[in-house]
Amino acid sequence: MGVNIPNKLIDGGWNNMNITYDAKSFLLDNKRIWIVAGEVHYFRHPADEWRQVLLRAKRAGLNAISTYVPWNFHETREGIFDFYGDKDLARYIDLIGEMGMYAILRPGPYICSEWDGGGIPAWLCAKPVRRFREDDPVYMDAVERWFDKLLPIISARQVTRGGPVILIQNENEYPGGWDESMRRYIKKINTIFKRHGIDVPILACNVHRATKTEVQINCTMDERDQFFDPDMILTYNSHVDVEPVYHLKSKQPNAPLFVTEFWCGQPVYWGKRIDYWPHHLDQARAAYEYASAGAQVCYYMFEGGTNFGFWGGNNIATSYASSYPVGEGGKLTEKYYVLRPFNLFSNYFGEYLADSVERTDKANIQYPDGIRLIVRECSKGSMAFISTADKRKEIPLTLASGKSVKVFLGEVAATVIPIGLEVFDNVIVDHSNLTLLARNEAKKVIILFGVAGTEGVISINGKEESLLVCRRKVLHKQIDGVNVIITDEEMARRCWIVDDSIVFGPDFVGEMDCNGSLELKISDGTPEVVYLDAQGHPVCCHFSYKEKIFKTPE
Repeated sequence: MGVNIPNKLIDGGWNNMNITYDAKSFLLDNKRIWIVAGEVHYFRHPADEWRQVLLRAKRAGLNAISTYVPWNFHETREGIFDFYGDKDLARYIDLIGEMGMYAILRPGPYICSEWDGGGIPAWLCAKPVRRFREDDPVYMDAVERWFDKLLPIISARQVTRGGPVILIQNENEYPGGWDESMRRYIKKINTIFKRHGIDVPILACNVHRATKTEVQINCTMDERDQFFDPDMILTYNSHVDVEPVYHLKSKQPNAPLFVTEFWCGQPVYWGKRIDYWPHHLDQARAAYEYASAGAQVCYYMFEGGTNFGFWGGNNIATSYASSYPVGEGGKLTEKYYVLRPFNLFSNYFGEYLADSVERTDKANIQYPDGIRLIVRECSKGSMAFISTADKRKEIPLTLASGKSVKVFLGEVAATVIPIGLEVFDNVIVDHSNLTLLARNEAKKVIILFGVAGTEGVISINGKEESLLVCRRKVLHKQIDGVNVIITDEEMARRCWIVDDSIVFGPDFVGEMDCNGSLELKISDGTPEVVYLDAQGHPVCCHFSYKEKIFKTPE
């Protein structure tokens, strides 16, 4: 006897849209989109906290949320399905949509995720299953009954039906050693998806790094054990090893590059020290490098949460926070802030990225040896991605026009600069040595940032200006009718954009009330708060911070 499953779809303002893809990107109703996502699991957070958890991700500049669906969490006893309270997947997906983000679903049936049994129910282990995760009749019968309950929840919430779900994943990190049973298994999952009306693109999360420049598919380099299906998009799992995505592209040239697991940390094991890995500066540099290679990313995890009860996998600790951008108890870490400028850039220049191709001639830019320079060109112009793993902070460039530009690299040692880039209609940034951050059509504002104490240069429609980048300051210059905002790395990490409100300085910006006021969180170390008025000019506000002291029970 089963439990009724809530399946009410809350209208989040979405319209039915068609989703397709090509070699560059995904397209919604033929409009290109660029995904910058974060993995956030509903089952590792109480339902009452979901909105705040998702708000932290949205304010970090993410436009999509990915989540696994653990089978054993919802069918703890055979035939009894629970999708209520903290298990209300429908509510979680609806909430993602209400907050204006896309949803990526990873229903397994095996999910790994350092979760008990990888999501396979314990009761199924008592059945006469000979081969799990294969075309075994006992196993597949249970999988089909599970998907018969789960997939209608997801299917009703696809973008093609007015919901936020844009992608779904088949299985998870499937191993090598392929035989016909394994191949049939993957194909049968796709068949079940189709039978339940799944018509968004299907991902196959099964590509990892093999060498510094090559990938392995299904955990093997042996082509006999690799599996390609035209109905699925191969996706990459790694941390700061970027170059292998080019090898993946050669394997599947007609699909977009997507890093489904851009690892932000590793599992916490009982008795083991927590490693701060990868370093937050390395991660931020890799984010720019992935974008330069045409790869969209999903941070795994963005906010880890907690393994409640006994749901953690073998020897996995209760905390699933590790060194993720959002730590234990919702703490915003250094990694959260250092990744935000890249995320904002990906959002506000996403249509440029999604429509771009890499220029093999690097726009004829002359640059020093040992520097990674990638130029991407779209219909609006070009963006040059520059990074280095060494200690160099000044990079001299000579543009094709003969113009010499000195680019300054900050802590992250990566930047993306405009070259003949049309940021608004008839507004072209000829060149700049500052990093692109965001743009706002309503205020006709373009925001860039640089290294404090260096000279920033920007030329718009042939008019060049120089400004000293000041520490913790927001500078304004109007060039040919455009409001140019220049700030340093620290204030760029604390740039918050909510609708048309742009604020610099707070530790966090929360909800907006009905009057249009924003909730700001500040601390004694917070610099002055600066917001842009209706004309796009900076206005300074000073707050007096008062520490609250709570008396602890004796």
